[in-house]
Amino acid sequence: MSGSPLDNRNTGELSALPGFLDRHICRGIVLEVKEDSIFSIPGTASDRAAGKCQRKERNEKEMKKKRNIEKTVKCAEETNITASFQDFGFDERLLKAIGELGWERPTFIQQNMIPLILENKNVTARARTGSGKTAAFMLPIIEKVIQLRNMSSNEKLYGPFALFISPTKELSKQAYILLNKLTSTFPFLNSMNFAELDAANEDIWLKEHPDMIVSTPGRLLHALNKLPDFCKNVRHVVLDEADLLLSYGYEAEMKRLRSFLPQQYQVIFTSATLNEDIGPIKNLFANGKVVVLRLKESQLPGLDQLTQYHICCQNDEERFAIFISLFKLKLIVGKSIIFVSNTNRCYQLGLFLQGFKIRSCILNAEMPVNSRCNVIKEFNDGKYYNIIASDIHDVIEEFSPNLAKNMFQKKNKNLKKKLPRHMDKESGVARGIDFHHVSNVINFDFPTSVDLYIHRVGRTARGWNKGTALSFAIPDERPYLEEIQKEINEQLGDNAIVPYEIRIKDLESFLLRTRDVLAACTRTVIREARLAEIRAEILRSKRLETYFAKNPREKSTLEHDRKLYTLSLHSPAIADVPNYIVPISLRGKAVDVERPKNNRKRHQRNEKERLTFNQKRFKRKQEDPLQSFSI
Repeated sequence: MSGSPLDNRNTGELSALPGFLDRHICRGIVLEVKEDSIFSIPGTASDRAAGKCQRKERNEKEMKKKRNIEKTVKCAEETNITASFQDFGFDERLLKAIGELGWERPTFIQQNMIPLILENKNVTARARTGSGKTAAFMLPIIEKVIQLRNMSSNEKLYGPFALFISPTKELSKQAYILLNKLTSTFPFLNSMNFAELDAANEDIWLKEHPDMIVSTPGRLLHALNKLPDFCKNVRHVVLDEADLLLSYGYEAEMKRLRSFLPQQYQVIFTSATLNEDIGPIKNLFANGKVVVLRLKESQLPGLDQLTQYHICCQNDEERFAIFISLFKLKLIVGKSIIFVSNTNRCYQLGLFLQGFKIRSCILNAEMPVNSRCNVIKEFNDGKYYNIIASDIHDVIEEFSPNLAKNMFQKKNKNLKKKLPRHMDKESGVARGIDFHHVSNVINFDFPTSVDLYIHRVGRTARGWNKGTALSFAIPDERPYLEEIQKEINEQLGDNAIVPYEIRIKDLESFLLRTRDVLAACTRTVIREARLAEIRAEILRSKRLETYFAKNPREKSTLEHDRKLYTLSLHSPAIADVPNYIVPISLRGKAVDVERPKNNRKRHQRNEKERLTFNQKRFKRKQEDPLQSFSI
């Protein structure tokens, strides 16, 4: 062993490692090469003296710990501001599409990841949310597909050449939109999103042989069952949010999916929270060596870009009171995403905001995929400034974190009773979705894990933008707060999540109003709100258009079906903010309820329409046919 390059593996001296690592050292990253037969670890003389059994046991243990060879390079953590997309040698038409998107320079992950993909390396990449991971793997793969299309004209190769597999339908649609923008200058390239493909027309689309496919595992597997040789020419496979693809019911689908892929292809794994749990999926899909890319940065933006606060509340009622006071006193400004623990909580909070005349929209896993995508589009377009979201994994963790991995297995009868029946497992809000121009992320119900906190908070402060994260915690949630606070503080420095100072005595009036509105948000009202949404979804359904055309009375019944129970408050003025309930330190600032801009014009119009007693009497006489009839 004296001549082996691994003799000094315990001392951290890796200068004698093969040239593969030395050639691919990137700034600010960790490179990791998957262990194979090239790097064996034979026993030493002392090991043989201890006996073959002891040596075997020790070597197996050592192989587990040292499955990957890592090398860290100390360097600046900032991106190279002089870098440009022209440095990668992209096609001029691709550079034109990049310019149309307004991207001036590559981000840190793009500078390090794109060259590796262009060299056909298998890559595992971990970078914080909003750092540009999607573009980092799409740009070089598009470049590679262009080259394959040029070759296919002579060799008669048919697509697809690239697969982008995402765990959720929302993430698939987002990736597909970006892919269309990047390929807008290539009219000969054809891409398809299987996640929103109509199953009735699937056979027709499969015959088109698109060059690139975006899909969830379930929809892609459904297509491959019909046409097993569909992916025989695949050259690139991307597993986005890879740590989710073997959990929550995807394991069997991923193993089946692997059997339809060719023997040789390039594979890329990406996520904001990659850990040792992706070992099974890496072993399943990777062929040969895998370069692991870990940026020397925290999983969240720095303190100068992302400000994080927490508020400790005594009970749930106090949480609602503080929450609404921040909105009514204009202490929360801009577009906000509000995360809650389950679907019923979504509607309760939505009705609560409605009682205070604050518009919001709801997003959860039980909504149809078209509705979810429509809500995200309306929020991104600015129709709503507040979105209340419940992720499917929040619903599971509310019952028991230990049940999360088994949530779609019908073996557990108790789990089957507890979970909603029409939940879409290919739904996700906290993971990867790019909500546009989000100023605030509010954890109304505190997340139960560090990963969930990172993915929630990562919806703001994306790219070069700034953002704020505010988390509420009642006594039962304090252990989660302490655990997450410790982890984030280690990454970003001391006091990354700072307390938001609130004097509850100054908010007593809001507390009284909160009690009135919460008392009106009964279970019956919440149920009626959900039924009203279901009726609206039925009327908007494209698949039911033909049915309603044949049965107009059914449509008319749904349109005129009234709510049996509505949110009834003793006074609509409960949403107003008179000066006496404003804390002394904030008095004199603009905290009144927003009124329509045309309020004065409306008042003048009402004055003109106001009739005198004689005018009303004459009008009634004119409208009465018995009195106005004349011969």
